[in-house]
Amino acid sequence: MDKHVIFAAGGIVWDNAKNPRLAIVFRTRYGEEWSLPKGKKNQEESWEQTALREVREETGLNAEIIKYAGTINYLAKGKPKVVIFWHMRSTGVSSKPRDPEAICMKWVSIKEALSTIKYEEEKELLEQCGFPLIEFRKNMKKAKAFDWTARWKSLFSNAIVGRLRGDLETYRSELESVIKRSNAPLEHWSITAQSLLDKTESYVSQGEVDIGWKTLHTSRRQQIFGMSPDQLQNYSSMLRIEAEKLNEWRKKVVVDLLGEPGHPRNNITADMVYLAASLRDEHFNNSYYKNNLIRNTYSFLVVFLFVVLGLILVYVGSNNLETMVKTVEGHSSIPENQFFVVSLGIILFGLLGAGTSAILKISSASKVTRIPEIVNNAFVTSVRVLLGGALAYITLFFLQTDFVDSLFSFKTKFSNIQTYFVIAFVAGFSERMVLRAVETVSGKE
Repeated sequence: MDKHVIFAAGGIVWDNAKNPRLAIVFRTRYGEEWSLPKGKKNQEESWEQTALREVREETGLNAEIIKYAGTINYLAKGKPKVVIFWHMRSTGVSSKPRDPEAICMKWVSIKEALSTIKYEEEKELLEQCGFPLIEFRKNMKKAKAFDWTARWKSLFSNAIVGRLRGDLETYRSELESVIKRSNAPLEHWSITAQSLLDKTESYVSQGEVDIGWKTLHTSRRQQIFGMSPDQLQNYSSMLRIEAEKLNEWRKKVVVDLLGEPGHPRNNITADMVYLAASLRDEHFNNSYYKNNLIRNTYSFLVVFLFVVLGLILVYVGSNNLETMVKTVEGHSSIPENQFFVVSLGIILFGLLGAGTSAILKISSASKVTRIPEIVNNAFVTSVRVLLGGALAYITLFFLQTDFVDSLFSFKTKFSNIQTYFVIAFVAGFSERMVLRAVETVSGKE
């Protein structure tokens, strides 16, 4: 490459197809400027690798290349500079730290970008290439084709995502108004708040609702550092009232920091108010997490029960239940050639019982304030349900042994298969013994 030419690459990063917006970054190294994310090419990198790296470093986003966008060239400090751009789709927030040279990032429409970006060459490129709608949609379909986790989440989180998106847009407008009134566009708190809002938006687009709420709350708390003493006192008064809803130890800490309602503490600092607000947000985040955990477990169990019920209907409709138990001289037994078919029915009814038991347990647990995460985790719940099916199968063997007759005086060989299925369903509830043990170990009792 010519040593007298500066080579660079960058990305026009889009967030969605319905109302397309692109990411622009704010820098102060060469004066205050908004521009497309870009940077110099390292010798060992390909052009595409440079573009993706620069996008990640300057915006904090991971991205996928959609198509070539165009090339611009201009003089930078007297040297010719060539920058190749690619259209990209944001795939989420990067776990790697952002380059401090790019102070913040924000999503804007093409119209907003054309009125905000400093460099005319970048503006002309945007006007010429526009938004690659067809290619973007193809990329989205390809990405979603195998993303079953995202599809599962979307079934149960659309309303929550909608609420978070609404709060996000409302607070963005509120924050912009506060920054304008306080004339603090480059204050650390305002830059941090805007950066956190951009991260929240990326989390929302990826369906990461939990992290989205946390970053939104953290962004809101940044505003505390821009408050006047009177505003801090007013905000503290609100926190003292809200502390009544918190658990005991959080309430005690907030009172120690800010005082009690009607008896405010003097000389309250922004750090003290920020800590109190953090405790409040942490409490409500935990409550949301608990409810979300219960909802996800409910969703899993409901789908599971519908599948099991469907399999039971198919099973009953395709088998002759009358031939599954044979009675000879008053003694009932399961014929050898029917044992596999009967075993399958026993397992299905055991799974139905275990699933029903798990739903009842979650229903009662949702009424208490503390639920051990290990008990409500979907993986542990699935193990408990499968255990119910296994116990029902073991029960079938147990009832077929002569050893049972020697222990109990009542008849244990039943003349119809429906009785076995009822016992299998009841056996499914025995997984609660395991749940009790897990709760004891986890310290609930």
